[in-house]
Amino acid sequence: MTDKLEMRNERKSKKPTFRRQDSNKYSFKNKWRKPRGLHNKRRLSKKGHQKNPSIGYGSPKEVKYLTKEGLNRVMVNNLQDLKKINKEKDIIILSSKLGMKKKLEVVEGCISQGLKIESIKDPKKYAEDKKALFEEKKKQKKKKLEKKEKTKKELVKKAKEKEEKKDEDSEDKQKEIKEDVMSGKQKEQKIKPVDTKKMDSTKAKASHMASSVPGTKQ
Repeated sequence: MTDKLEMRNERKSKKPTFRRQDSNKYSFKNKWRKPRGLHNKRRLSKKGHQKNPSIGYGSPKEVKYLTKEGLNRVMVNNLQDLKKINKEKDIIILSSKLGMKKKLEVVEGCISQGLKIESIKDPKKYAEDKKALFEEKKKQKKKKLEKKEKTKKELVKKAKEKEEKKDEDSEDKQKEIKEDVMSGKQKEQKIKPVDTKKMDSTKAKASHMASSVPGTKQ
């Protein structure tokens, strides 16, 4: 196994970076594409041209996909997955789906069991830093909630004060209207009614009839 690992490391050191043709002229984001031109010198593997990927550059089957130390990579999604891991043969890869809280739990589990994590060099330091960050976020969240509640209470208080003011204004207006009505009634009572002489309707009718006859003057 160690001999094969050494062989693989040797091959990897000599392996060139396979880039797409004309990647020096155009931006292809270094994605590999097989050259397909009829007279393409690279496809025909002519001297002085870049080399194409081939089986000779691959690593042996027994050592393929292993780390430099010869450990097998295992994806971990939760604490239960840690029970299946062999300490001597496997190395852990933390899933990208894990949140901050669960990731911390998994890291602490790895520390207690003495398991290795590929992406984290010092798990203890990582756990301490993330805990501090987590606590800070909690404090900030708490402060925001307190601020929200405070503003809510203030708004409720202001609304109540407005309603009370409105009620007072309406009561005052009603009182004013009542006073005006009462004062108007009192004035009407004070003013005495003027006696107008009743005109005799028969006399009025007779004078009207007489004026309508031609050649008559009153």
